[in-house]
Amino acid sequence: MRKCILTIYLLFAFFQFESIAQITIPSKAEVVNVTYVLDRDRVYIKYDIINAKKSDLFDISVKIFNSKGEEILKPNIKGNVETVSPGIKNSLVWYPGNYLKEIDDNFDIEVYAELLNPKIIKSLKKWDPYIYSTLYPGYGTFRMSNKKIHLAKGLVSYGFVGASVFNGLKSRSYYDDYLSSMDINERNEFYKKSDDKRKLANIYAISAATVWLLEYANIYLAKNKVLKSKMELGMQIDSFSNLPMVSLNFKL
Repeated sequence: MRKCILTIYLLFAFFQFESIAQITIPSKAEVVNVTYVLDRDRVYIKYDIINAKKSDLFDISVKIFNSKGEEILKPNIKGNVETVSPGIKNSLVWYPGNYLKEIDDNFDIEVYAELLNPKIIKSLKKWDPYIYSTLYPGYGTFRMSNKKIHLAKGLVSYGFVGASVFNGLKSRSYYDDYLSSMDINERNEFYKKSDDKRKLANIYAISAATVWLLEYANIYLAKNKVLKSKMELGMQIDSFSNLPMVSLNFKL
């Protein structure tokens, strides 16, 4: 137990803890199908907001350019431009006033939507991602990035742990059979099976530990992007042992 605690302490001491900043998840919303029609002294503007969640709210801004590409400053826009919900056929009205003379077939209108309630990942204490990923590999990086793909690491690592325990128990069972058997051929067979299962248990245990270590490295490198850009992780099958191997390469 002391050896296990010491190992975990040294592992955490190896990584430099750094504060994780608050992350704002960018919106995928788009303003499309902007159309406008001049009707006497006003311009009717229609637009759609797509790829947004129903709960999203937007502030709308409008930029208008004359035929020379010059922006008309502070256009007199009427309509709902605050806390606008996504959807189609939203409408505004522009009253050109003195700019009515400048309007021709070549004027251009651009509509922009600013998300008011973006999804924000709360700030984590500098050691939180490591603690989360110790309990469940991938949860720390999930909390940092909000990408659910990282949660698959926990399934993989605990799958390896389960496989290691299962093969370890089978190895013990075959070894007990080896000790109790009186037939020399049978004893040799039981010993071989026990040894094979023991090796498999060790391989799965090492694989599980590798997932945890790579997760710690991923958390650390998330705040050290220069180092991350120079590092490449890879996996291949060793031609001699036919076992999976993880490689770590640095570009100097």
